[in-house]
Amino acid sequence: MKKKIIYLLTVVVLFISSSCNNDFLEENKKQVDGYHLDTPLFVQPVSAYTEASVTLPDLKNKGFRILQYPKIIHFETFDGHIDESGKLSFRIKVDAYDNPVQLEPQNLGSIILNVEEFGLLSINVQSINWGTPKASVRETLVDFDLFRYRKELRIENFADGILFYKLTKKPSWLEVSRSSWDGDNIKTGDVNYLEPNRYYTLFLIPDADELSPGVHEGEIVFETSDPEHPLLKINVKIRERTYENPETMIPIEGEVVDAEFDKTTNTAVFITRNPAKLVAFNADTGMKKEKLLDKNPYCVGLSAESNTILLGESGQMKFIDLSTFTVKEKVVLPYIVADIVDGENGHYYYSNKEGEIYSFNLSSKEVKKQSIADSFGYGIKADILLKVGNKSQLALTGSFVSPNGFYLIDAAVPDDLKLVHDWYESFGKKLLTSEDFKYLFSFTSSIYKFPDENTGNTIHLLGELSLQSHTGITWMHHSALTSSVWISYSPYDPSQSWFKEVIAEYDDKTFDLKRTIALNEYVATYNGTKDYYHTSARYFFSTKAGNKLFLIKNIDVASPPADTWHIEIIDV
Repeated sequence: MKKKIIYLLTVVVLFISSSCNNDFLEENKKQVDGYHLDTPLFVQPVSAYTEASVTLPDLKNKGFRILQYPKIIHFETFDGHIDESGKLSFRIKVDAYDNPVQLEPQNLGSIILNVEEFGLLSINVQSINWGTPKASVRETLVDFDLFRYRKELRIENFADGILFYKLTKKPSWLEVSRSSWDGDNIKTGDVNYLEPNRYYTLFLIPDADELSPGVHEGEIVFETSDPEHPLLKINVKIRERTYENPETMIPIEGEVVDAEFDKTTNTAVFITRNPAKLVAFNADTGMKKEKLLDKNPYCVGLSAESNTILLGESGQMKFIDLSTFTVKEKVVLPYIVADIVDGENGHYYYSNKEGEIYSFNLSSKEVKKQSIADSFGYGIKADILLKVGNKSQLALTGSFVSPNGFYLIDAAVPDDLKLVHDWYESFGKKLLTSEDFKYLFSFTSSIYKFPDENTGNTIHLLGELSLQSHTGITWMHHSALTSSVWISYSPYDPSQSWFKEVIAEYDDKTFDLKRTIALNEYVATYNGTKDYYHTSARYFFSTKAGNKLFLIKNIDVASPPADTWHIEIIDV
């Protein structure tokens, strides 16, 4: 066994195929053990004589002769000399040969030399053909937003070449993994390969525990052996919550009990308990007016001219000027006022919790109980009232039984209400209609033609809103300007494994779903924990132009209930 020799092999004859990146071949500085040089000489077909050289520092100024070589290689001369730096060189050309695309090098044989005062030296000849790859990725932007689930990244090589790639850059808050489980992460600088016409799925795993609040952006960079796409860049984003609500969410103190909306001024009027307040909020200006109340409120309405607030409370009702918030009239009563409407005939009509109906004469200030018999001769009990469009009629229903019946009442004689027709139907916690009174909405998702005196024993069903599996409708609203029926309801959300409320828009003629809008979450402290909570739109209204929704929301929690109400105005 002869002594080991330090060498540096330099291959000029197309060291690797022109389609490959030299970064993937390390410079070789290894040892010769005995007669065999353990690093091969890589060749490719070449028709002109080209120099190849080996640097052997321990064999300076020595002659050599080539004794054996593969048939496909031709030497310009078989004799040579190692110069004073240890460079052994010869000039060769190489015949064409079968050179398939493959990862492992093809062995072509050995060149054996006889070196003066050293002996035989064997150099293995190999060929590498990695072809011409084509690197690509499906996604150039991966936005995690607030989610912390891992996402897939597919690297593709749809070409007849082996693609080498290595990760050179990534954000500190992200790991790139070869598998969907932990512990198989790719390190920066790791070289990987992809065979021809294949793709490989990597997994991007966020780790945002140490991130400050705000949006964080970064870049994943892979270096590749594709000469046309030497770099693959993927932008990544993640958002860490600030645990602060934006200015567009305005908190409401107390529990919201009822709400109305005046489209002429885009003003929402609502009432709260704990504290007992009357609030008016203008959606255009953001101006808010508040008035403390001396009794707990139960219902709020607007006069036909929208200049007077009709307020039902415990033991009284008030009529308040909308612009000044001054009390125009207060009527003390021995019961709770449950609902109140303007009859547009010189009378207001209201109900109490027992379902009794009363009229209030605006001129004489007289309160009169209205005894209305149904079609069977029994007295009607109803606590939900609605003035019917331009007709001298009222619509009544009750919230205390189900099905609670629907009653159409004649108010032609203002203080002597009579039954027009009744139907055995249920419509939910409030009577809601289209702006033109053509539709009557049910909180069961049914939409009916608004009945009149000519309607038969069954109210005509116009259609059903298609809803996913849900827990019920929270609120409904109609916008004639955009021909939209809006609802808020809670379909099952597989990503949350629970029911999460959304707002859905339907066409008011076909009742087809137009779109679904996710409700923004709200930062609140609930049960001692400050966090983002899902919300429920308990009341909402379309503005006059139909381009915004005025939402009155609460956080959506089961038990114990929360009074974390707030206003949000969204563009639609």
